[in-house]
Amino acid sequence: MSNTTDVASLLASGLEHHRSNRLDSAKRLYQQVLDIEPENADALNLLGAIASQVGDDTRAITLLRRAVTQRTGFAEAHNNLGVALKQAGQLDQAISSYQKALVLKPDYVDACNNLGGALTETGRAQAALPYLRKALALSNNHIRCRYNYGKAISRVVPLWQFGMMNDGNRNDAYLQAIERAVRPDMHVLEIGTGGGLLAMMAARAGARAVTTCEMVPEIAETARAIIARNGYADRISVITKKSTEIKLGTHLRERGGLLVTEIFSNECVGEGALSAVADARRRLIEPDAQIIPCAARVMAALVGGTALAQLVSVAAISGFDLSPFNDLAAVQVPLQMDTTRLEFLSDEIEVLAYDFSDEEGFAKSSILDVPVTQAGTCFGLVQWIRIDLDPRTTFENHPLRNEGASGWQIVLNRFPDPLTLAPGNVVRIRVEQSQQVLYFDLLRNG
Repeated sequence: MSNTTDVASLLASGLEHHRSNRLDSAKRLYQQVLDIEPENADALNLLGAIASQVGDDTRAITLLRRAVTQRTGFAEAHNNLGVALKQAGQLDQAISSYQKALVLKPDYVDACNNLGGALTETGRAQAALPYLRKALALSNNHIRCRYNYGKAISRVVPLWQFGMMNDGNRNDAYLQAIERAVRPDMHVLEIGTGGGLLAMMAARAGARAVTTCEMVPEIAETARAIIARNGYADRISVITKKSTEIKLGTHLRERGGLLVTEIFSNECVGEGALSAVADARRRLIEPDAQIIPCAARVMAALVGGTALAQLVSVAAISGFDLSPFNDLAAVQVPLQMDTTRLEFLSDEIEVLAYDFSDEEGFAKSSILDVPVTQAGTCFGLVQWIRIDLDPRTTFENHPLRNEGASGWQIVLNRFPDPLTLAPGNVVRIRVEQSQQVLYFDLLRNG
């Protein structure tokens, strides 16, 4: 038997053992190939893949780099090198290896999937989606492709979108305000398309035209399909841009006579709502255009309770003092109100107020003196939002009125240490707002 025949036979036997997960036997056979041909690219690649599989990343990287050096155009080895580099924490180099594999073999399912997964892990989920869609299309039912696609799309289209669309109270409030505001000759501008719901409300209410914008391409494309499905494609245009990138005369034919938006975060300002509305008011809508909502307020109350304590603090457990772990707790904690019972230790207070018709009406900071009304251990300030759609319609996600799905969460702004409070105490808190964040700072308890 010639050396060539020996190598082919050993590789075939090694692959059979490899596929049956008999890795030690496969390694011996591949090593025999290297004893005959020390730079055999197939054996180097397969040994590298096994080393990666068992967690020996350093050896895997060494073997696989030898493999890609020995054979030009070895897509599988570039992909396997990417896997080993990723496991070793070298994500940028891994991405480069996956890209080289795809240049050589554009329909390589594993490389598409691996590149998409690595891009997602490095915060580039938007860039990952085309590769993951391609992997899904090529693979039919590849569980790893479906997992990576789901992970990436959840970064691009957050889960709260579903709660928002299913929030009946919010939808009813917007619908009432939109139906009161829309006139038959009106051009409506919406910021933040989502599923197209508010745009369709405006069209159904009789608007001549609706222009809505959405910066996430996947959401914008889905909204177009939803709008067409519901029969409003002739009156609703979806622009795949941020509102601040829209140019009058280029993307938008005329100013809007009504502005509608829902781009409010849990603390009102987190999605750039203030700057987006101010920009639209200056450039994209008529001077006398109504804005829905017309105003918003950040509301808060001192809060405690046993259920809350178990979510945000720890003390003695099984006879051990775990309290130093409290130093690791998050400053802001989103709360699931269907499972968390809160105890208010103060009346609700208005933290900051925003008048969207007036650029000077945006509060930036405040000092709050919060009187304590109920004795208890206070863990912080629970905060929610109250939105005035128009002078007649208000919506709020009040934490003591759990009314089903909502896209806006209740947030606990946690104090550094729990406070023991009694009626008559006053807690002083400073609130500061940057462009997209609210900061709460405990100043005094007395």
